Amino acid sequence: MRKISVRKYLALTFIPVLILAGCGGGGGYGGGTVTPPPPPPSQVIAAIGKPNVEPITVDQGPQALLAAGKSAVNEVFVTVQVCIPGMTGANNCVTVDHVQVDSGSAGLRILSTALKGLVLPPAKDGANIPLAECLPFADGSAWGSVATADLTLPVSTEHASGVRLQIVGDPLYEQGTDRPSSCTGVVEDTVPEFGANGILGVGTFT
Repeated sequence: MRKISVRKYLALTFIPVLILAGCGGGGGYGGGTVTPPPPPPSQVIAAIGKPNVEPITVDQGPQALLAAGKSAVNEVFVTVQVCIPGMTGANNCVTVDHVQVDSGSAGLRILSTALKGLVLPPAKDGANIPLAECLPFADGSAWGSVATADLTLPVSTEHASGVRLQIVGDPLYEQGTDRPSSCTGVVEDTVPEFGANGILGVGTFT
């Protein structure tokens, strides 16, 4: 199973969010020795919630992964609410659990099945042509459409409006003739293959 690492090489958008924050107790290297941080209570861990600290989950992964006889290993997940731009309410939003946090990329990608039928408007280029993307991973690739949505991290209430995300495994783009020849490697267009309901890059690399 894949572990938390650099999974992606491309990015759609950057969503700033503080997953967990620690302050105080700075360690470092000095004179060839390592200075450990002081013990609690000298270290202060930020409280989960507003304005920007979201809780994480570390478990065996989403139900669809377990149903396939697989499980996640050493992966961190968050929950993301995805809504049709400018709209709210149960019929216009879906809450997606088990979105893997990836510190080596930026942007949000959601498996089409995790959207539970929610129809998002397609993102288009300057010629009004709908966009799609093939994303190469170290262990395969994901193919799908690019859509626009309003996104919220439900506990911290961090919100981003009208941003682009990739819908991995979009059935409208799953025909073999639609996938470009350059989109090679193991296809990861289902939850059992992808290992999560989506992936959220927190963009720590330049």
